[in-house]
This record gives sequence, structure tokens and C-alpha cells, in this order.
Amino acid sequence: MESEKHLAISAVIAHIDHGKTTLIDSLIASQGIISKSSAGNLRYLDTRTDEQQRGITLKLSVVSLEEKNTNNSHIIIDTPGHVDFETYILRTSYLTDNFIIVIDILEGITPRMISLLNYTKNRKCILVINKIDKLLYLSLDELYCQIETIIHKINTLIGSDMFFWENNNVIIACSILCYGLNFNTFYKKIDKNFKEKRESINDITKIGNKENISQNKNIKYLQSASLKNAVKFILFIEDKIAKKDIENLIKRFQVKKRDRKNIFME
Repeated sequence: MESEKHLAISAVIAHIDHGKTTLIDSLIASQGIISKSSAGNLRYLDTRTDEQQRGITLKLSVVSLEEKNTNNSHIIIDTPGHVDFETYILRTSYLTDNFIIVIDILEGITPRMISLLNYTKNRKCILVINKIDKLLYLSLDELYCQIETIIHKINTLIGSDMFFWENNNVIIACSILCYGLNFNTFYKKIDKNFKEKRESINDITKIGNKENISQNKNIKYLQSASLKNAVKFILFIEDKIAKKDIENLIKRFQVKKRDRKNIFME
């Protein structure tokens, strides 16, 4: 019997120029609709001439994407980031099931983002900390602290610990280079037995309490897939690529040699 098809509607929100439309380009490229080399520069959903000329989104745009290896479909709504288009965000909030919140790691949480968070109440949300390539010159501790600060601040604004790494709803990304890591993606890179281990802690992660997760002795493996180690992994990969020392990485972590973009294979 064919499994039931699931359709989810997700709106992408961000302050202007935080990489929202570029992120959607990357998602579209993952479907083969556009090439990864053009993602970020094409701005596929900015179909109007004035949008392309000004480099900003001026309307609502929609694209349908299929989730790999599942029977799930996603309708992604690209929303304008400028405050003058607040009405569009309001309309979108009536339609969407989920919100994808995009934040520039360098600029952090802006007053505009604070106002946008009002529309996300009682919805499932994904936090994308974007443009990590801007801060690759930082030390591991400095970059990790920057990411943790953003997560802490947005949780404070929301009034709950909605976002944390182990709950798989935080992504550290560089949308212009078509890559991002969440907990699941990172752990798949470092442990072939990921699926079995992940299933064993589903009930714990649903609790949404970082202390419960860190104190449970049966899931010590989570420590190896921690956010700090994910940041360390990205810095390590980027350093090797910069030095053109990638032969071992290709074999171990499936890093693409042919293309600087999308360096983490599915």
C-alpha cells in the first residue's frame, strides 16, 4: 500500500539581505531545477525586473519541492524582508504550517527580526544561522560562542527553549555555497550507525530539555555530534579546502571535489 503523501507549507522569513532568497535558491538547486553554480546569483523566485535590479524581494513567491527518499512535499513561500511589506507577512502567517527563520551570523538578531518573530507563535520553526563563511577567520571558541549567543537570544525573545542543536531544528549554513549542517546531517557524517542511535533517543529529544539530554548516560554519543564539534568540523573542512588538501576528506566525509558549492553530499 502506498504511503500517504504529506504536504507542508513553510514560510521563510528574515531581515533584508540575511540570505533568505539565496537559501531558497540552494533548496531549489538541490532538486535539480537550477544548477548549484547559479544558486545565490540567480535569485530564482525574484522574477520581476525591479527585484533583480534592486537585489531584494518585493512580493510573495512560492515553489514546490519534493523531499528526497520520502513521500513528502513542501511548499516554500519566500517573503519580502523589508518592513514596508508587513501585510504580506501577515497574510502568509495564515497559510503556513512552519517558519524557517534565517539570521545573518554577523548581523545577528535585528529589530526587524524581533517583529517577525511575533508571527511564529504556536508554529513549528527552523532556525538557520546563515553566512557562516563571513566568520571563518574566528577561532573555534569565538565562532561557537557567536552561534550560541544567537540561539540563546532568540530563545529568550520567544520565551522558551525552542531551539537547540540536538533537537535538529538549528542549521548552521552558508547558503551562497549551498551547504548547511543540522544535528542529523552532521551525525551522519561521523557515524554510520546514526539511524539506530537517533531512533533510540527520539522520546528524549521531544522533551525539549538540554539538561535531560546531556545527563542521560545512554546517549553519550550525542557529545560527539555536539554543536561545537559541528563548528569545528566546518572549520576543519574549510581549512583543508583552502589549502587544497582534500583527498582524504573526499574519502572520509564525502566532500565534493568537482564543485566548491554543496561540499557536503547527501
